Amino acid sequence: MASGRLEGKVALVTGAASGFGRGIAEKFTKEGARVVVADLSEDTGKAAASELGGIFVKADVTKTSDWENLLSETLKAFGQLDIVVNNAGVTYPNKPTEDVTEKEFDLVFDVNVKSIYISVHVLLQKYFLKENRPGCFIQVASTAGIRPRPRLTWYNASKGAVITATKSLAVEYGPQQIRFNAVSPVVGSTGMTHLFLGKPDTEENRAGFVSTVPLGRPSTPADVANACCYLASEEAGFITGVNIETRDIHQTNVARDIEQDAGCDNLHFQQYDEPLSKDYRNYTIQASPTAGFAEFDQRFDPIIIEDGCSPAFDHGNTPSDGNATVYSQSLDATLPFDFRGSGFDWLDFDISNIHLPIDSQPSMEENVPPPASVYGVLPSTNPMPPLPALPKRQNVLPWPFEQGKESQPPRFPLPRLHDVLRESTQLSPGDQQTPVDCLVQLFSQQQLPSPKQVASRNLNSGVDLMNQLIDSYFSGFQIIQPIVHAPTWTIHECPTVLLAAMVCVGSALSTDPGSSEVSDAVGEFCASMITWLGVSDSANYSNISYLAALCLHQIYSLGSGNRHLYQNADRTRGVLIGSLRGLGLLNARLNIHDESADSNRAVVDQNNPYAEWKSWITRERDNRIAWASFEYDCSLCTLTNRRGAVDLSELPARLPCSESLWEAPSAHAWAALKFRCPPKAQGAKLSSVLKAAMAGKPVDEHVSMWGRRLCGQVIGRLLWDLKQLEALSTTDYFDLPSLFKAHQQSKTSLLRGLDSLLESMEQPCSTSDLVSYNISSLLCHYSHMYAADDIMDIVLYMVRKIVSHGPEKDRSVAVARRRLSAAMKADKKRTRRLLWHSGQIIAVANEFLVSAPCEIMRLFMAYIFVVAYVKYSPSSLRSRDGVYLRLDIHSRDMEQKKAVMQWIQTGGPVQIGSADDIFTEGSAALITRDAQSIFHRLGSWGLADKFAKILQSFENHNG
Repeated sequence: MASGRLEGKVALVTGAASGFGRGIAEKFTKEGARVVVADLSEDTGKAAASELGGIFVKADVTKTSDWENLLSETLKAFGQLDIVVNNAGVTYPNKPTEDVTEKEFDLVFDVNVKSIYISVHVLLQKYFLKENRPGCFIQVASTAGIRPRPRLTWYNASKGAVITATKSLAVEYGPQQIRFNAVSPVVGSTGMTHLFLGKPDTEENRAGFVSTVPLGRPSTPADVANACCYLASEEAGFITGVNIETRDIHQTNVARDIEQDAGCDNLHFQQYDEPLSKDYRNYTIQASPTAGFAEFDQRFDPIIIEDGCSPAFDHGNTPSDGNATVYSQSLDATLPFDFRGSGFDWLDFDISNIHLPIDSQPSMEENVPPPASVYGVLPSTNPMPPLPALPKRQNVLPWPFEQGKESQPPRFPLPRLHDVLRESTQLSPGDQQTPVDCLVQLFSQQQLPSPKQVASRNLNSGVDLMNQLIDSYFSGFQIIQPIVHAPTWTIHECPTVLLAAMVCVGSALSTDPGSSEVSDAVGEFCASMITWLGVSDSANYSNISYLAALCLHQIYSLGSGNRHLYQNADRTRGVLIGSLRGLGLLNARLNIHDESADSNRAVVDQNNPYAEWKSWITRERDNRIAWASFEYDCSLCTLTNRRGAVDLSELPARLPCSESLWEAPSAHAWAALKFRCPPKAQGAKLSSVLKAAMAGKPVDEHVSMWGRRLCGQVIGRLLWDLKQLEALSTTDYFDLPSLFKAHQQSKTSLLRGLDSLLESMEQPCSTSDLVSYNISSLLCHYSHMYAADDIMDIVLYMVRKIVSHGPEKDRSVAVARRRLSAAMKADKKRTRRLLWHSGQIIAVANEFLVSAPCEIMRLFMAYIFVVAYVKYSPSSLRSRDGVYLRLDIHSRDMEQKKAVMQWIQTGGPVQIGSADDIFTEGSAALITRDAQSIFHRLGSWGLADKFAKILQSFENHNG
């Protein structure tokens, strides 16, 4: 029997003796929670607790002593407390505000507001914070606190205070994993309804309001209980700071006149005997939501997700001056000088002070025409022209929600996306819309308009541009991250948010003239579109197409070179990862072994293969999106030196299936392949592949190449984690030298595992296999460089200082240069091995260039080290005796490998790129020119241009 949603939890519900509080308690009990019934009514409270199997504690929620007793009795009975529902509330009769007495005012604020203050004060201080426990508080508020109605002013104010306090508490205590949410309900029919209507609670008086409710009825205890249960459950574990309005948005305008006449605040209470008695003995409970969760009102704040990536908690977006305090010690070379580069963020590195003419050669690679589209795109109205040149715009593309344009840009209320785009799209002179203008309008709804609507709105140029960029996406990026199922994908069925993200990536990969401006424009409005959709409807965070779009656009943002887009991606990474957790696609496991080992061997029903194929596509697509998000997370770690958001223990148990199975063109072809495919081709177990690689055993030939690449990413992440621990083991932090020593054998084993994985991938059979091999090659060689802490850290320190200060002399660079030469001289073999790894990265890029952000950075790191080696290596490493060895070709055959090993041991003359001898004068400039040529081939990726400028500045430095 499946466990309940609240299994193992303990909940405290105020006003739980009857009415809606009783409904909440019953629902929580059915879902596995143990409930504490808190109420002033002793008889009904004990009866309720007895029926529910909980305990009853008599309590006045306006008294601190009673809350302390509630906590004590709860811990005595159950040993823990997880959920607190502040359900109690009161009001006064609907009447003119000037007639409200001071006693009535005090009553409302004491019960509705002060009780929450006391609950937070007592429970946080004496339990949740003291015991370092996560928790969940749910306050029952009211729509009266958002859209106040006349004649209930002080009640409205009290509920507004509850909502504001809830959001503030969510922000403050999110880091301690204590969630605060509120529920604002619609009207219900109870013994207190007459107080809000200002007239007798009769069928006739209620009928006017009930008729405006789409479901045709008032709220019930079950509605309240379901809403509270959702917020208390793990399903809402990533939600805090939310005020859910449980009403139908379309109802508001219809009901407005009725509410104004009646003074109704969309809330109801149970009857109490003496409504205005100061001793509060007779208040009971306050109602909560209606059935189902109506869409969130677009006028209110978005969900605050407390994972460290929300703007409220993001401490990593402050522009850095490139000078971390770790480097601010004395410049005297005789004193200790720390060159560690951990924590350096390449993406946030400001190079605005660099103004260099980049010496690059055009790519010698022939422009291969893109293949004919087979993806069901809209029919083009004209032959495909080159990407059009865009007229200059001040802000690239006007958008009301662009971040950074104002110090505090207004974010709410949000109009409909369609209206926003119609009002914000600028027209060129003569009212002639540009293709990008048309593209924005095409994406203004959740699905593309019909061909007839396209023609009537004169959006044909936008269709042509979209088709071209979608083709660019499939030809250039689908082989890198194959998350779209091309055989069944059609442009008409694809949500526009995913189309927009695909267009972004396609524009970055396009080599046509004008693609850079198009990429900038598309990237900006896509970022705003994704943000708008998430804020306006939180259900999108559970929509896999939306999450795929979020993943693709964040990948694009990393490579765009646009600091604003990168910072936005950095802030929303937690949204992507947290949403995948919410869907169960990332799920922490105590044992990473998949118990359903034979699940892929099920025989396909030949009578209905299409249905099974579609179901399998959905599962495999979800798995691939989770893996693609993990790989993106790894890229962000590499580019920024920040810890990954994905924990290795929560990765999917199975790797992606083979590409032949994923690309099967029909249900029957898929069924036949699946029947004949071995289990590992249908998704090998992550644990088994990792074990084989770490043991140096051959990886099964049926494991997909992407799957092997992902295993390499897992090992690379472990190496990253070890380096972070080593940094903390130094005297600056914990002074644990034993920790550093203990990791050396682990690092060696992990690097050998990477080498073993790469060896198993050396015979790719398709272009997609070649992509995975090349990415894995870059990862493997870069990891060997990354593990060489001191030398690489000194090189990166010099780069940062030189680029930050420009031609200005910096004495610390001279200190670093001497330290680098000394480190190279102290271990010549290791230094030559690092140069070989750098040469192999260049060889991989020369053979087949993979256009992706992280690969650009790894290529940059290789060239940086080569230039540093050429410029700063000591004379003992500059031997010209022996046979010249070219390092930028693959060391595949045994003779090449022997020559490399001999060179590492004894040294000798070396060739890389255009430099026939890297130690001759001018060789650093030749190697830099080769690098610029490769970066030039990377099309519209702004990150390539950024790294090209940094490399040129480093090479030009004469210090």
